[in-house]
Amino acid sequence: MNQTVFPSELNPPPTSLQLSAGHPFELNLVLSPFSSGWNTVMADLLDYASGTILSDWKNRSRTIGRYITVRTGNQLVSGMATGLAEDGGLLLQVDGSERKISSGDISMHP
Repeated sequence: MNQTVFPSELNPPPTSLQLSAGHPFELNLVLSPFSSGWNTVMADLLDYASGTILSDWKNRSRTIGRYITVRTGNQLVSGMATGLAEDGGLLLQVDGSERKISSGDISMHP
């Protein structure tokens, strides 16, 4: 944040708040706006059973309700994204059955 000297071999050269603004910053003043939001997120994480995080995730998802293709390793799986599993996996309707996808690269179709 207030660093003014960096190793010369870094490319592109880094910067800091102090270099950008021309004056040093107090850590507490910079981080305090994040504090209340962070406390809320941490409370939700610790109370996972409430479903708040999963519910928010579902509400913000641009994938659910869309036809997608997921690349999982060497396999391509296409279907309708229908929701999220309790563990965060993507639920995909494929050939009349539901599959849970835990990781992969998603392509959305028009």
